[in-house]
Amino acid sequence: MFAVATSSSIPTQPGDLPVVVLAVATTAAVAVLFGAIEERAWSLHSPEGKLERPHDWDWTSMLVCAAAAFLAGLSATMLGLSHPAWAVVAGVVPFAAVVRRGQLVRGVQRVLGTAVGLVLAVPLLAVEDPPWFLFVLVIAVLQGATELVVARHYGLALVFITPLALLLTQSAAPEPVSSLLASRLIETVLGVTIGITVGRVNRR
Repeated sequence: MFAVATSSSIPTQPGDLPVVVLAVATTAAVAVLFGAIEERAWSLHSPEGKLERPHDWDWTSMLVCAAAAFLAGLSATMLGLSHPAWAVVAGVVPFAAVVRRGQLVRGVQRVLGTAVGLVLAVPLLAVEDPPWFLFVLVIAVLQGATELVVARHYGLALVFITPLALLLTQSAAPEPVSSLLASRLIETVLGVTIGITVGRVNRR
């Protein structure tokens, strides 16, 4: 979801395809390598000898999730918002929880965490043309902080995810900071609202 949504929001030309494929393949290979190392290390220290696997979703859950993503993206596009992908991602966020209350909590965490993250993003976005090594360092710190807290508190993780997403977006396709911040907040609220609504309708 993140890969498709993010890629679709970046202006590209057909000639860029080989570079994009190489970048994605290399990143995926690094991720798989570290995952394999982690699983190997876990198997050596865990009594079970393996990582716990997530439960499979049923077809109904997947279709409902897809419907929320489609409606969120369609709504953002029809409203002329500049980053429909953000609405799409926010639209599927509630479905990480099974029960209705959990979906509502997850959605609220997404909105509040995003709002706080926007405040953190302002001074970072104010730095124009930072040295590449400083940019990479900031991205690494934000990503590391996200991974440390996301399993414990999704809302807190959004405080770091939001500036991370905005910095990457701004580096790929610069735009006025004010419109970037407004777009992130509006599309997050839109997507979460649609996701929660679709989840409630499905429950009925």
